[in-house]
Amino acid sequence: MSSHTYRLSMNVLLAQRDVAEEEAPALAFCRLWELYEELNEKKRKLAEEDGEDDESSDESDEDEEPDEDLPKKKKPARPRQRIAAARKAAKPWNWKGELGEILRKSDGVAKTCASRPSTAPFGNWGLIKGAQRLREDARRAAREAEVQALIDNDDDATAPVSSNDDERQLPVRTSLAFLGLPQDTLFGCPKAPPTHIVISLLAGGGRAKIPIPLKRDDSPETIERQWGKLSAAFNRPDASLIFHLKNHYALIYALREWTSDGKRVRQLLCARKGQRPSAWVDWLEARETILGWAGYKLMVAERCSLFS
Repeated sequence: MSSHTYRLSMNVLLAQRDVAEEEAPALAFCRLWELYEELNEKKRKLAEEDGEDDESSDESDEDEEPDEDLPKKKKPARPRQRIAAARKAAKPWNWKGELGEILRKSDGVAKTCASRPSTAPFGNWGLIKGAQRLREDARRAAREAEVQALIDNDDDATAPVSSNDDERQLPVRTSLAFLGLPQDTLFGCPKAPPTHIVISLLAGGGRAKIPIPLKRDDSPETIERQWGKLSAAFNRPDASLIFHLKNHYALIYALREWTSDGKRVRQLLCARKGQRPSAWVDWLEARETILGWAGYKLMVAERCSLFS
């Protein structure tokens, strides 16, 4: 083989390798496409099986002669969920939209973990679902602790007892020492039951079913009743109110009301920026803010029993 032919062959091989490297997709996307095709194939088979079942039932009904004395059987309606699944399986995979959603969620996580975190990536659902997740984690930890305590008790029961084990060692110094009580009183105090926080919607507009629904055409009597319900929720010793106002979440620290020259004034203390109580917001202004967008709401965070 001449040197010219050898160089030409090497150039062709290098060019083919470059083309293959450029056109080869990433392994992650290949795997995603395989999983997507497998899922679609399962959905297609399920839809075909449903269709065959319907056809076989129709054929069996046609072969039999109808009995006039017996009432005609109605064909069972095909479930809408399976029809929707079959239609969805026939559509092409919108991988660009799903990849964009993953990138947006990743950007949102980065914003919430920054040195100055932002609440823009999530809404009221983030607070509600976050509290539910904490409750589930606390329940799981409590059950694991109970199981471990039972295991430890069994181990203690089977262990040999020495002469000094029956003498209870009292703590030398406790956080209740300032009360001047005998130290053995500490063992008679019941342990407080575990609790958790539940966050739910309290007031807002839209069609959502909430305790205090707001509308623009509410009468003065209705607005007064709404303020009464808000005051009752605020005065609960086991609850706190959260105001989702414009680009901010803030606690409600106080309520006040008075009548001046026959005019009712109702205000709530919160923070327009940061979390320090700094702004008295009129109840009518708060109503207009809440009714301005469906995401603006008043929420209540209440302490409940962990296993309720």
